[in-house]
Amino acid sequence: MTEDRRYWETFIWILLMQHTVSGASLGDVCTTDSECSSLGYARCNKQYSCTTGTCVCMSGYGNSNGDGCEKRLRSYQQTCGSGDYCNGVEEECTSGKCQCTYWYEYSNLAGHCKLRTYQLLTQSCGGWWDIECLTSQSTEGAIVCTGSPTTCQCEHGYIGDTTLSYQACRPPRWGEYCTSYPLCGKEFDTTTISDDASNIAPTCTDNTCTCPPSHQHRTVNGYNLCLNRHRANTEAYSLGENCTHFNECNSLLCVKCPGAETGVCMEQDSSSPGLGDKYQWTFVITTLITCVIINTINMR
Repeated sequence: MTEDRRYWETFIWILLMQHTVSGASLGDVCTTDSECSSLGYARCNKQYSCTTGTCVCMSGYGNSNGDGCEKRLRSYQQTCGSGDYCNGVEEECTSGKCQCTYWYEYSNLAGHCKLRTYQLLTQSCGGWWDIECLTSQSTEGAIVCTGSPTTCQCEHGYIGDTTLSYQACRPPRWGEYCTSYPLCGKEFDTTTISDDASNIAPTCTDNTCTCPPSHQHRTVNGYNLCLNRHRANTEAYSLGENCTHFNECNSLLCVKCPGAETGVCMEQDSSSPGLGDKYQWTFVITTLITCVIINTINMR
C-alpha cells in the first residue's frame, strides 16, 4: 500500500469519526449536534442564551422505548412500516397504517385513542349503562360524573386541563377563582431551569389565587410567578452576571444552563431553536465528499 493511499484512508476515517459518537443518551449535556448523533435523528437542544444544551430527538423522530431517535414517528391513520413507530396512545401499525389497539377507539376530542367504554371531560356519562369517566394518571383532581344531565366534570374546586386530552383536572392558579380547597397551584416550577426554589404557590384570598405579602407577582416568559421580594438597597444583576434567584436579575430570569455550576441572568423569551437541520446537511455534505475521495483513490 502506498503512503499516498494510506494518507487518504486515514483522512477518511477521521472525517467519518467526527460524525460517529457512541454512548450518547437523551438528556445528555452537549454543545454540538454531532455529540448526539449516535441516537439517530437527534440534535443538541439549547434554550435561552445557553451555549450548552441536552440531546433530544428531532421533531418527528423517536422509538418505542423512548431512548433513541432512529424511527420516524407516525400518527393515527398515517402510513407506517418497519422503520416507523406509531407514537399515539395505544396505537400499533396494522395493515400499513397506525390504528388503535383492541378495546380502544379514536377520539376527536382527545386527539388520540381511548378506552371505548369511558368518557372524557364535558361528555355525557352514567345513564342506564353507568358509563364511567376516564381520568389521566397525571391528574391532580378526580373527574366525576355529576350534574343534570350527568357529564364528566372536575371535582369541586378543580379546573379541567384540556391540554392533557380532556382527562385531567388541576388546582386553580394565580388570578383564578378558588375556594378553601384545593390549595392554589404553581404555574411554573423555576427549579427546572435554575436553583431558585423561592417561587411559591399563590394563596386563596377573597376567592382569588394571589401571591402572599412576603412575595410579589411577576410575569416571566408568560408564566405568573410568586417570587421573593427583592431585598431593599440591593442592586439587581445585569444580563450575563451570575445569579441564584430570579428576582436578583433586572430581567427577572435566572437560568442555569446544562452542565453549568451557577445560574446567569438572561433576557426573557430568548429561547433559540436547535441546530438539528444544520447537522443533517453537514452529514450529507461530509458523506458526499467521502464518496468522491474514495472514488478518486480507486481510480488510481
